[in-house]
Formats: sequence, C-alpha cells, structure tokens
Amino acid sequence: MNNIKPVCVLSIGQSFGEYEFFTSSPRIYSIRCKNFCSLLKINRNEFLQILKEFPEDHEKFCSIKDSLFIYSD
Repeated sequence: MNNIKPVCVLSIGQSFGEYEFFTSSPRIYSIRCKNFCSLLKINRNEFLQILKEFPEDHEKFCSIKDSLFIYSD
C-alpha cells in the first residue's frame, strides 16, 4: 500500500518548510529525495536567539511571520 502522493518537485536552490519555520506550526508534509542531496537544517530557537542580536533583521522576521498568519487561509 503506497499512499505517497507527490505535491511538487523541487529544483536546485529551492527550499521547503518556510511557513512552518516562521510560524512554528507543525509540519504537514514529508519530504523524500529522488537522488543524493545535501540538506541544511537550522534549529528555530537557536536561530531566533541569534536573530535578536540584529534588531532590523528580527523585525523583518516578525513582519513576515505576522503576514503569514494574517493572510493564510
């Protein structure tokens, strides 16, 4: 029984999980690679701690997060 349904195929340089990262929402998708790939991961809490050292960037992050909540379906 194979319930895997491709939603999209990403190309080099594309990313996924932005909404979940900005909003701290639980993931709703799983990702599989068709070939060997490199994957980078950053812990959200550690990222936010570093970001607080850069007030303008922290403000941009908060603005993006707020926009995602306001305009999400």
